[in-house]
Amino acid sequence: MQKISYDLMTVAFKEKTAKVKKAEPALKPKKIPEALIYEIIEGEIFYRKGYKDVLEKRKKIEEIVGSSVFQSYLVAVIFKFLLRKIEEKKFTILSSELGNNLNLKNNLSHDLAIFYRKSIQAELKEIKYAKTPPLVSIEVDVRADVENSSQMAYIQKKTNKLLEFGVQKVFWILSQQRLIMVCEKGKDWFLIPFEKPFTVIESIEINLDQLLKEEEKLSEG
Repeated sequence: MQKISYDLMTVAFKEKTAKVKKAEPALKPKKIPEALIYEIIEGEIFYRKGYKDVLEKRKKIEEIVGSSVFQSYLVAVIFKFLLRKIEEKKFTILSSELGNNLNLKNNLSHDLAIFYRKSIQAELKEIKYAKTPPLVSIEVDVRADVENSSQMAYIQKKTNKLLEFGVQKVFWILSQQRLIMVCEKGKDWFLIPFEKPFTVIESIEINLDQLLKEEEKLSEG
């Protein structure tokens, strides 16, 4: 497991002190529709955030599957920028919560994934999860229910599994904190603010704050 800059993590993920309360009985997996499963990591099922609202009929499945407007906007802004900068003959970018099947115990997803075009080409017309690891995975916020764990534990578990699978870099865009977690194979993980640029692949750098400001200017014109 890679070392994390814990001083920064404490700032980003400090949780409010809560009163200890009696644990709720676990819901039996067989009673939970498959559509509510978000990911499986090392055999552990992670359900979609808000799945209990669906089970208790407070919401419909469609209401918890989608992203928030800002989450979707961030993905779109990054995707558009990368399309302008990336070498299309060499790389391809996939999005829309792409599924990645590592093995029987691991089904993960990506908000954005960058592949070598040749490595994924044979799978592009398949109606199933990708088998090939991307070079880069970009995640916008935690979409899984982590009530029985924590946001940080989930991020660590998923990121470590992706890096073990062959992904070279994993980026977590944390929209509420306006922070980016940079996780690279064989290196310490660290956090940077939206205002600081980070290298996605080769020499392509993203300054998320600057990209958002450029988008705002388009609306003004």
